[in-house]
Parts: sequence; structure tokens; C-alpha cells
Amino acid sequence: MDKKDLKHYEKILQEELQKLRKDSGAELPSTDDDDVQDLVDMASSSSIKVVEQGLSAGDNERIRLIELALNKIKDGSYGKCIECGKDIEKERLESVPYATKCVSCKKKEGK
Repeated sequence: MDKKDLKHYEKILQEELQKLRKDSGAELPSTDDDDVQDLVDMASSSSIKVVEQGLSAGDNERIRLIELALNKIKDGSYGKCIECGKDIEKERLESVPYATKCVSCKKKEGK
């Protein structure tokens, strides 16, 4: 995945994480390109706050997956299926930017 795509997905993930945090009352500070903070570290350090805020289990899981996806962007492994290792389809990442499996492997999971 090229740098432009990674920046695109990172922005989407950061926005979704901020929305979840805002809804829970644990809003992250805003960042800009000139002064980018390590959102992964910030997200990890405030994970306890989110749990304490009493978010639903689904929201907590989504936050965990978003944090994982941001970590993967940082380490260069974002967009790879954890089952087969192939690239996750862009259409799937546009729909679920924190997806960990490609469509094929996700379908197999449901069987």
C-alpha cells in the first residue's frame, strides 16, 4: 500500500477513534500535519478511561481494532489479512478501515 493510501486510512481511523472517544466523553486532542502526535500511544494510554466510561462492548472492541489498525500503519503491516496474508480489498477497507481479514477469509469465518 502506498503512502497516500496509508495517510487516507490513518485519517479515517483517527476520525473514527475521536468520534468514539467524544461520544464517550474521552475526546482526544486534535492534531495537524505539522504537529502530529503519536495517536497510538495516546489511544493506549487512555484505553482505561474508555473502559471506565462504560462504553458498550462493541464500541470497546471497535476502539481496540482501530488502535490495532493505527499500530499496523505505523509498523507497515496495515491492509494485510491476518489469516492468509494477502492484501485486504480496498473496498473492504473503505467500508471497515479496521478490518483484519480479507473478504474471503471473513466469509470462511462465518461457516
